[in-house]
Amino acid sequence: MKKSIFSLSVFLVISMAASAQFSGGIKAGGNYTNVVGDGVGHEYVPGWHVGAFGEYEVSQLLSVQAEIVYSVKGFRAKYSKATPNPLGTLVEDWDVPCKFTYVDVPLMLNIHFGSMGSYIGLGPQLSFLMSAGSDGKLTSTTTFTGPPASSKSTDVTIADSDTKGYSGTDFSFVLGTGAKWDSGIEYCIRAGYGLTNMIDQTIPPTATSFLWYHKAESWHNLVFTVSLGYAFGKQGGGGGGGGDRYGHKYNSRTKHR
Repeated sequence: MKKSIFSLSVFLVISMAASAQFSGGIKAGGNYTNVVGDGVGHEYVPGWHVGAFGEYEVSQLLSVQAEIVYSVKGFRAKYSKATPNPLGTLVEDWDVPCKFTYVDVPLMLNIHFGSMGSYIGLGPQLSFLMSAGSDGKLTSTTTFTGPPASSKSTDVTIADSDTKGYSGTDFSFVLGTGAKWDSGIEYCIRAGYGLTNMIDQTIPPTATSFLWYHKAESWHNLVFTVSLGYAFGKQGGGGGGGGDRYGHKYNSRTKHR
């Protein structure tokens, strides 16, 4: 099912790019991701993304951009939890990196301004979960008050690669900025926040998986991206300010004042 959705999305973007009213291109870049919500000790981790886009110019100031992007996201759970008991204190030290891969399908409204191809983009994004996994360690240390005082530690490997218990789709909102030049090169910087709880409370996760210990929590993707892209069929015709794909429109408008 996920492969069918991905194939259909690729077909739509290619079809858009092939139309005379549209342009299309490719993009790739880095991610810096985390989750927010319940729980503590969530740390940012790096990731990456690669994909394709199609863009339709509605007017001199507005364009609509649809994308299909394969994106690697995640976070690192690193924290300690102390629990008193009649014999002493149990301390659990978690250090578990978690990795998720998605196919992101954003639909962005770009607002263009200035003579350098600058724009601000915003819009919704629908993401399809392709894989989920964790690979880390839980160290449990029990300190006995005694007498005599002593301690005992055990290490448990937390490793799994199962999407069971996670939401298959994630709906988010994306905001960003960037620039598009008449050479076809463009860049963008974005931030995205997932409105969907990553944990599906209706599906029990696999026992002993990392999610099993956190199944009652609520997590939301928080993603920052930096991308470089190349658009086909938009070279030439650029305007001032070093040449941008929209500058000739602004220059033309200026000349008629």
